[in-house]
Amino acid sequence: MRSQSRQSLPVITRASSVGRSTWRITGTTVKEIPIQTVLQLPLFTMIRDATLTGLGAATLPRLIVTDDLTAGRLVSWGAVTDHPSELWALYTSRRLPSAKVKAFMNFLETAFRKAWS
Repeated sequence: MRSQSRQSLPVITRASSVGRSTWRITGTTVKEIPIQTVLQLPLFTMIRDATLTGLGAATLPRLIVTDDLTAGRLVSWGAVTDHPSELWALYTSRRLPSAKVKAFMNFLETAFRKAWS
C-alpha cells in the first residue's frame, strides 16, 4: 500500500490553510485533490516564488500570477472556491481615516472587485 504523501499532491500553503487535506477545484468539472503540505509561507509572493522553483503546487490569487500564466511559467487548473484569500489595508492613525485613506480604500475595493470578478 502506498503512503498518503505519495498519493497526495505536494503543495505550498499559507499558515491559515493548516489542516486541509484536499483542494476542491472547479472548472469544466469539480475535482477533489488530496494534498500534502510540504512548505508553509506567510506571503503570496513567497508562495509564488517557491512554486516557480518547483517545490509544489499552490493556490494563488490570479492578480499575483497573471504574468506567469501568460508567459507559461505557471498553469491554472481552475478555481479553488472553498477558501477565499484576504487582503488587509492597515493605517496607523488612531482617529477616523482621513479623506486620502478613504479614497485609497475605495480605489482598492473597486480595483480588486474588477480584477476578481
